[in-house]
Amino acid sequence: IWTPVVEASWSYDPQVNNPICAETGIQSAVQAVGDGDGGYIAVWVDTRGIGTDIRAQRVDAAGNVSWVADGVTVCSAGGNQSAPRVIGDGAGGAVVVWLDTRNGPETDIYAQRIDADGAALWAADGVAVCAAAGNQYAAVLAPDGAGGAYVAWEDLRSSPVDGDVFAQLVNSYGAALWASGGVALSDSTGAQCSPAAVCDGSGGAIFVWSDSRPLYGGIHATRKDAAGADVWSTTSSLLDGGAVAWGNPTALADGWGGAFIACEATMGSGELDIIGQRVSASGAVLWGSGGAAICDADGDQWDVLLVSDDAGGAVAAWVDERSGSSTDIYALRVDGWGASQWMVYPSGLPVSSGSDDAGAPAMTADG
Repeated sequence: IWTPVVEASWSYDPQVNNPICAETGIQSAVQAVGDGDGGYIAVWVDTRGIGTDIRAQRVDAAGNVSWVADGVTVCSAGGNQSAPRVIGDGAGGAVVVWLDTRNGPETDIYAQRIDADGAALWAADGVAVCAAAGNQYAAVLAPDGAGGAYVAWEDLRSSPVDGDVFAQLVNSYGAALWASGGVALSDSTGAQCSPAAVCDGSGGAIFVWSDSRPLYGGIHATRKDAAGADVWSTTSSLLDGGAVAWGNPTALADGWGGAFIACEATMGSGELDIIGQRVSASGAVLWGSGGAAICDADGDQWDVLLVSDDAGGAVAAWVDERSGSSTDIYALRVDGWGASQWMVYPSGLPVSSGSDDAGAPAMTADG
């Protein structure tokens, strides 16, 4: 009896790989998210036309591209589109957000939802998340659990120097549900920047940012419900002691309505370390005012990422220059209380080390 053999389409030759887009021009700034069926959706900046556009492609679990060759158009409006970010929509598609100069030299925030077949579900070339005066940039997003997305960004509408952080909720139909132009998460004195966002598991979101307000600077956070109302009475100060400065936070939902946070901390020596913190669903700081040291090795550590360890803790990965001769990638697993779970590597496991420099890491949980 003859049995047909189905061969996987993934290439096993590291010199060949699977082409996602081989069009003319430059394809860059790629971001990817799982499609919920063993494959993924990738988005990128594309220069095949006039200016820069946003394109996307879906790759199935066998390594086959599912949409039109070289990707579907997410946005090809006038001006330039850049810095895309993507999350799954829970239905096999994705929500994409990007920076956009279609309205002039200042950057605005636009978004689009594409379904599992690569079709745009919102207005052609996307919906405006924020087109207020001044530049908006550093956009991030988190799922709302219903096919839409929470979007947060840095905003210079009030000052060209000291930015604020704003947010908006866009529902599954592409409608902005909060105030036009978004609501201010923090417009305190000093600069607020580098936002991160995670869903809280109850239809709302936790937003985190770096804050340089006088006396009370550090890493701050707030939690909002789907109506845009504050769940916490104040914006919690998560990390505010022991370091000269804090910056570039990243966040991960902890599965209990709170979040894990990791960031760069400039210590008195002038070196950058990686510090972690956990905030509860009620806004309580769980790892002390100074957080837990994820890595305080010699040299600088930066560009930290977090993924779940599927056991109540998190895995962090970052760029590390402790060798003094090159930048490497290190990682560490911590439990729900910030304690290292890899005791043989108290300052991190060397994931990639050698004479060549390593760039910013990318990471996903293996389940």
